[in-house]
Amino acid sequence: MARMYPRELPRHVLENPKLSSEVRVYERMRDKLPGDYNCYYSRSWHEADRDGAEFDGEADFIVAHAEHGLLFLEVKGGRVSCREADGQWLSEDRDGFKFRIKNPLSQARSSKHHFLKRLNASRALSGRFVRARHGAILPGSARPRRALAPDAPLEIIAFGDDMETLDRWIVHRMTEGDDHRESALGLDGLRALEGCCQTNANWSLYDVKGPNGAPTTMPR
Repeated sequence: MARMYPRELPRHVLENPKLSSEVRVYERMRDKLPGDYNCYYSRSWHEADRDGAEFDGEADFIVAHAEHGLLFLEVKGGRVSCREADGQWLSEDRDGFKFRIKNPLSQARSSKHHFLKRLNASRALSGRFVRARHGAILPGSARPRRALAPDAPLEIIAFGDDMETLDRWIVHRMTEGDDHRESALGLDGLRALEGCCQTNANWSLYDVKGPNGAPTTMPR
C-alpha cells in the first residue's frame, strides 16, 4: 500500500458527492500502488511574481517516488470534454447538465512548476533536474478515439477505463520518456517535498470545505 498524506480522509470529504471522484482515486492509489510511493492529496499553494501579482492553485494529487520522480495530477468528475470551437473544458453530470471547468492539464502543469520552484530553492535539490510529469484523471469519462485538445494527448490522461489498473498507468506515466538530463528525486528529495507540503499547510488552506462550508486544513 502507498503512503498516503493524509493517512485517512475526513468524513466530510468522504460524504461529499462533489468529491467522489477524488475519493475513488485516493482509494485506488492507496490500495494499488506499492509502499515506496508517497501520495499527497489536496495540496494548495500560493505564490507571487516580481510585480506582486498573486497566484493560487491546488494539486489534487502529488505522487512521489525516490527513483521515478514526481507526478502531478488533476481529477475531474463527470463526463469531461473540451469544446473544439473555443477550447472551453466542460463536465456533464448525471442529469445531462453541462458546466464549465478549468483545463485540468493546465492546473496540473501549474502545480508542477510551482512545486519544482520550491524544491529547486531547497539545498537538497539545488541544481538537480528532477524527473517530473503531469496529467489528469477523468474517472467518469470513457477514453475517446482522439485527443481532447492540442495540449491533452491521450497518453497523459487516465479515463474510467484505466481505473482498475490505475497503478500501472501512474507508474508508466512517471517512467515513460528518456531524457538523460533527468535525475532521480532521491530520499532527500522526498524529505524536501514533505517539507514543502507541510509548509503549505501553515500559510495556505487546502481547498476542501468543512461541514459548514468553511475552508479547513487537511490533517496528515
